[in-house]
Amino acid sequence: MTVGALPVRRRHVVFLSGFDPKGAGFYHGLFQRECARQSVVNRLAVDVGPRRRDADGNSAWRLTASGQGLTQCETSYHFAAWDDIVRRHWPRSAWRLLQDMCTAYAEILVSGELPTVWKTSRKRLVGLLYPLVVLGGGGLLALLAGAGVAWALAAAGAASVMSVAAAIAAFGLCTLALLRIEARLNTAWLLRIFSFALKQGRGALPELEARLDTMADHLVQRMDDAEQDELLVVGFSVGSILAVSVVARAIQRFGARHPGQPVPRISFLTLGHCIPLVGLAPQAHAFRSELALLGSSASVQWFDFSSPTDWGSFALVDPLQVCRVGPEGGERPNPRMLSPRFHTMFAPDTYRRLRRDKRRMHLQYLMAADLPADYDFFAITAGPMALASRYGTAGKVRQ
Repeated sequence: MTVGALPVRRRHVVFLSGFDPKGAGFYHGLFQRECARQSVVNRLAVDVGPRRRDADGNSAWRLTASGQGLTQCETSYHFAAWDDIVRRHWPRSAWRLLQDMCTAYAEILVSGELPTVWKTSRKRLVGLLYPLVVLGGGGLLALLAGAGVAWALAAAGAASVMSVAAAIAAFGLCTLALLRIEARLNTAWLLRIFSFALKQGRGALPELEARLDTMADHLVQRMDDAEQDELLVVGFSVGSILAVSVVARAIQRFGARHPGQPVPRISFLTLGHCIPLVGLAPQAHAFRSELALLGSSASVQWFDFSSPTDWGSFALVDPLQVCRVGPEGGERPNPRMLSPRFHTMFAPDTYRRLRRDKRRMHLQYLMAADLPADYDFFAITAGPMALASRYGTAGKVRQ
C-alpha cells in the first residue's frame, strides 16, 4: 500500500458480471450478504443501499463505508446489465447444445491456438476440453452401449424388434445417466461460454457490440465528473472481456470529445480473467486493438487478480502476451498480474473443502474470507483507498 495516499471520498464503480443468466438481483444480494461477513474480518462497516433501476436499464446501489479509522467513503455501484443477452444465447435443448459443441470445437481446432493455451495455461486447456470429454465421450459411450446390446441379442438369436427395443432402452438409460452427471459437473455452462466467446470474436453478436457502446458512453459521462475521486471498472470472469472493450472505447470517445485534454485516470480491475477466449480468435482484430490500447495507456491503472486454483480463469497469464499484442520489448504499464492467494483467507481444512467446489472457487473473488488478506473485494470497491494506492507497483507486467 502507498503511504500518504489521499483517501477516496467519492467513487463510482462499473461492474460487469460473468456469463451468467442471473441478473442484478443476484449480485446485489451476494454483495450485501458477503460484505456483511467481510466486515467482521476487515472492520470496515459498509451500508449497502437498496437496488434501484436506472433509466438506462441498468441497476445501481449506494455504498457508505466507515471504519478502520478513516474518513467516510461514498460509492455509487453501477451494475452494467447484459444478462438479458446471455439468456438469449443460453441454449437449453440437447440438440442445440450438440450443434454448438460441434461448431465451437471445430473453430477451436481450426484456429491453431491450442498449443498456445497449452504453453500458457494447461489447466485452462483441460477446461476447454472438459465439455468435449464429458458430453462427446458420454454420448459416444451411450451409442456404443446401445449398439453392443443390439449385437449381443442378435447373436443370441433374439428377434430384431427385441434387439432394437433393447438397444434404444440401453441408449436412453446411458443418456439419462450422462445428463445426471453433466448436471453435477455443469460442463454445459463451459460449452455455452466457449460458443459465446467465439461468436464475439468473429463479430457475430451485434446486440452485444451495441451494449458495449452504451456502457462506454456511460463511462465517458462519469469521466467528466470532477468531484469524483476514483472511477473503478470491474470485470469478473467473462465480464473481463467486455470490460476491456468498454474501457478502451471510453478512452477513445473521451479523446474524440475533448481533443487535447488529458484522459482522466481509470482504475481497472479484472478478476478471474479469461480474455484469451476472445483475444485468440483469428477474426478478433478489433478486440486485440482494444487490448493493446489498454496495455499502453498511462491513464489506465489495470490490476488483474486470478488464482491458480481457479480452473475457470487464465490464472496469472498476461493477456497481452498470450494474445500477442502490444509493444515488442520495453516497458508497458498494464496489466499487473497478482494472485488473491485464496489459501491465506481460510483455515487449511476449510480451504481444502472449498477447492473441491470449482464453481465456488471461481466466485470467491466476489465473496468474503474467514481471515484477513491483502485481497479484499469489499475494501477495494467500498473502502477509502484507490486501487493503485492500495497495491502500488505490486505484481508483474510480463513482457
